[in-house]
Amino acid sequence: MIIGAAQCFFIILVVAGLVGLMRGFVREIITMAIVLAAILFLSNSGNNLIQQFLFVNLPNAFHVLVFGDGLVSTADPSGQANPAMGASSAVVSFLTLMGLGYVVGHRFGAPAASAQHRLAGILPGLVNGTAIAYYFSNSILPQFQLQLSGPNNATTAYYLPIVLGAGLVMVIAILLFTLLGRRSGGGGGGGKH
Repeated sequence: MIIGAAQCFFIILVVAGLVGLMRGFVREIITMAIVLAAILFLSNSGNNLIQQFLFVNLPNAFHVLVFGDGLVSTADPSGQANPAMGASSAVVSFLTLMGLGYVVGHRFGAPAASAQHRLAGILPGLVNGTAIAYYFSNSILPQFQLQLSGPNNATTAYYLPIVLGAGLVMVIAILLFTLLGRRSGGGGGGGKH
């Protein structure tokens, strides 16, 4: 079994649609505005601006504040940030801005008041998922392919009894703990007040 780009994109859309369904229309609209603005910013060299600010301008400002104005020097005479930091700062910038979008949407958006609000949240959720998948696949992992293989018959024959046995042991343990909890009087709340 090979999972290609289309299947990954479909999985992302399903997850984003479910998130939109859970959060509701208003929260997803606020999040969508921030996500789309962040992706537009990052797509138009926003990551370079963030990298320049964090790794060049901020250290220089700190140097000026601590040591005075006359001794400021950068390791790179052009004042540009280190290109080796580009990939990691792109991922951090992307995750930070996406997290900010979802936190702000949750904090300032009204929760879904009805089933219609929840259902309407699916559409902006799908837009968010599409935008995130687009940016992630084109900017962060442009040449990356995900290929998953299913187990063969020998692997399945070896591990299936182990997994089923462990599951059976867990179910029996849960039932025993539940029965012991009822006998000892825990979890009831049915006593006299």
